[in-house]
Amino acid sequence: MSFPIIFILGGPGSGKGTVCTALKEKFGFIHTSAGDLLREEVHHRPDSDLCKEINLAMAQGQLVPSTVIIPLLKQQIEQCPADTRGLLIDGFPRNVPQAHLFEESLDLHPTVIIFLELAESVMMERLMSRGKQGSGRIDDNEETARKRFETFRNESVPVVEDYETRLKERVVRINAAGTVEQVFADVLAGLEGKITL
Repeated sequence: MSFPIIFILGGPGSGKGTVCTALKEKFGFIHTSAGDLLREEVHHRPDSDLCKEINLAMAQGQLVPSTVIIPLLKQQIEQCPADTRGLLIDGFPRNVPQAHLFEESLDLHPTVIIFLELAESVMMERLMSRGKQGSGRIDDNEETARKRFETFRNESVPVVEDYETRLKERVVRINAAGTVEQVFADVLAGLEGKITL
């Protein structure tokens, strides 16, 4: 595999999908989301035990086990064409053991880790707005969002701290409170020199 793998991390509603869409459009990167992979799995096998496990975890704002998501990501990576310019993985890894298991299972490290920082109050506003616009996501409601924030604080923020300890030069922290254009410009500046754009 010769293409960069870029993790896009941030809390629920921090703009991960928006940043990935912009990078995909500008550079032709492939974009996958851990959540989208799980929702797709549920869609294709709605009556399976795995589907029930995924739905229960998502509805409760909990993390889906690594034994479920890592094989799906590995399959996605293996299906990328040889000429892939880059693979954006948003919303993964969700905790430190998952990050380490990913690296061990695939024998690779992410090329860049982008962390979108944003206050929970702003993330909540964005999620509620998205829910009102009919996102169709079972986790775009206030009760589940609060659980997701707690999970994010306790499980996902330590991932960034772990990467800053082990792969500091690959971590890019972005203030996600600005306009879409500002945030995207900051992301581009953060990627400069880390991958070929």
